Amino acid sequence: MGGTLSRSAWLAVVAIGAVSLALPSRGAESTIAFTSNRNGNMDIYVMDPDGGNARTVSRNDAWDWYPTWSPDGKEIAFSSERDGDMEIHALHLSDGRTRRLTRQRDLDYAPAWSPDGSRIAYTRHEGRLSEVHVMDADGANSRPLTDGPAATEPAWSTDGSRIAYSTQDGVRMVGPDGADPVHFVRGMASDPAWSPDGQRVAYRASDDRSPDIYVVDIDGRDPVRLTKHGGLDYEPVWSPDGREIAFTSERDGGANIYVVDVDGRDDPRAITRSGTLDGQPAWARPGASLLAAAAGVAPATWGWLRRRGSN
Repeated sequence: MGGTLSRSAWLAVVAIGAVSLALPSRGAESTIAFTSNRNGNMDIYVMDPDGGNARTVSRNDAWDWYPTWSPDGKEIAFSSERDGDMEIHALHLSDGRTRRLTRQRDLDYAPAWSPDGSRIAYTRHEGRLSEVHVMDADGANSRPLTDGPAATEPAWSTDGSRIAYSTQDGVRMVGPDGADPVHFVRGMASDPAWSPDGQRVAYRASDDRSPDIYVVDIDGRDPVRLTKHGGLDYEPVWSPDGREIAFTSERDGGANIYVVDVDGRDDPRAITRSGTLDGQPAWARPGASLLAAAAGVAPATWGWLRRRGSN
């Protein structure tokens, strides 16, 4: 989502028969939701953090993308064109029911649930203007949070006090009521993601080369470059224990998901090798078991799906 070559809409699909999918036993890990077109259509999948046990949770002819977990792990909010417009929907994993949250002729995408589950931030694109909006979790009381020409990809801080988002001139932050705006990272930076402890932010940035993944302290000092590759790296997301970052990469052709240790000691390792477009990983917190649709999908890996339209 934040860049010329790798910023666009994402795709996924939702309709379900229910199958219990237990979370991994390791407390540091959890279930991953992601978008993929491995079955010929852009669908939303869930899988274990090692890429195994992948199952689709969406079966729809329309494109669905941008999955994000509710804090209790019972729902996945996502963007979909199933009703003709790009709108925000929420999927109940227990029974496959979906509810439509936005009803505008504009493009609504990239939802992000607040930590307490009461609100959802998202991007609304109308004409040449993209703004971050915030609404109640049931879709009511939507209001704009930003007024810039290109504000996208909101991300809530762990305590819910700040929302980071991408702009044409870097990563900015603002309170959920629109107060106290801050220009956090300047330049070609986007795709912000808060660490679980709220003390660091991961993002993608470009200098003189292709985009890479960076991590910076909340005071904006001492950015650390985690990836160094000629391919495109973007869309970072933290593991629940804060030790790893998953991200989408086009370094090997197509799009796959990689994981890198935050301490930077080891090289990034590929999690998906589907030969299609995998991406937009969304890491759920560890907790109770989740219900996901099986629909006969063989175990696979997690991933992205980004290449349809651009800002």
